[in-house]
Amino acid sequence: MGDRSTRAFVVSGPGDYHRSVIAADWLGALVEVLREADRIDAIGELSVTVAPSGAIARVGQGTGQELWRVRAHGGAGTDAGGIQGAGDLRTASRRALDATLEVVPCESGAVLLLERGFLRFVAAAGPHASALLGVRLPTSAGIAGRSVQTQRTIVLGNAHGHPSHYAALDDITGYETRQIVAVPISEGGAVYGVLELMNPTSGTFGRAQVARIEEICRILAGFLAHRRHA
Repeated sequence: MGDRSTRAFVVSGPGDYHRSVIAADWLGALVEVLREADRIDAIGELSVTVAPSGAIARVGQGTGQELWRVRAHGGAGTDAGGIQGAGDLRTASRRALDATLEVVPCESGAVLLLERGFLRFVAAAGPHASALLGVRLPTSAGIAGRSVQTQRTIVLGNAHGHPSHYAALDDITGYETRQIVAVPISEGGAVYGVLELMNPTSGTFGRAQVARIEEICRILAGFLAHRRHA
């Protein structure tokens, strides 16, 4: 995965299909998605309009025609500090975490990835980061586990008082979690883990900030998906 010629693309399709893909170009991204959707046989019936904002592809013919859109991840911080160029999952996870901390400066944060039925800390930042690395939690544990199980973003302004809060971890580290955002690292129905940020240094987690964190998590999910199928 060290090939820096690859890029992160967003592919949107019929219904609410939306997925991040790591590929050399927009066509490679589209082909990968069509293969996953079992539509690769229709690639011969492909018409494409390429614009500066991306590509619009019409796949199939007649009433069976589908519209797909492919664009590169854009805006400030494209590729979230180089996730797609990372050589391993730990580096990619750390880069994703650093990128989210630039979006919302917080006291601490972590990336936990699914591994053999557990959630394992593979990247961490904050007062007890070194103690958390490698620690495994049950997939049902806390806000992180709930985010993974539901594949939904969870934002809490009073995490300590929430019934899903995993107080045992605070007890071990001596750290008090007050505010938290937990974002599943998922794409195309597959979930790989969760990214958490705790206790913003100023204010709360805003809607635009959460949307940017979700985008970074989609890039990380695309990286992990690519490694799984490499």
